[in-house]
Amino acid sequence: MWMIWDRFKKDTTMNAEVLATLQSQYVADREHEMVRMVFPSMPDLRIDSGLSQTDVAAKMRCTQSRIAKLESKPVKHWRLSEIVEYLAAIGYEVGLDAHKRKDTP
Repeated sequence: MWMIWDRFKKDTTMNAEVLATLQSQYVADREHEMVRMVFPSMPDLRIDSGLSQTDVAAKMRCTQSRIAKLESKPVKHWRLSEIVEYLAAIGYEVGLDAHKRKDTP
C-alpha cells in the first residue's frame, strides 16, 4: 500500500476523494506497522519469557485454550484489560502515561 501511495501522491490530477482515501489508508497502514515494530507479537513475548500457554493460563486463571485463542488474534483486536493481564502474567509491568499536549491550551 505504501508504494501505491508514494506513486499516487505525486499525481496532482487525481480525484481529491480518491487521494484522501489512499492517504488515510496509508496512514493507517503506517500506524499498524509502527505498532508491530514497537509491540512484538504476544506469543513471542511469552516464549521469550520461557512460559508455555498453560503457564500463562494458570497465572490468568483461565484455560490454555483461551490463551491460544487470544494469541491467535492480532493485538489490535485485544481488549486493553486482556493486554494488561497477559503482560503481567508473562512478567511485564504495564503503565499508562498521560500528559497534556504542548499544542493545546
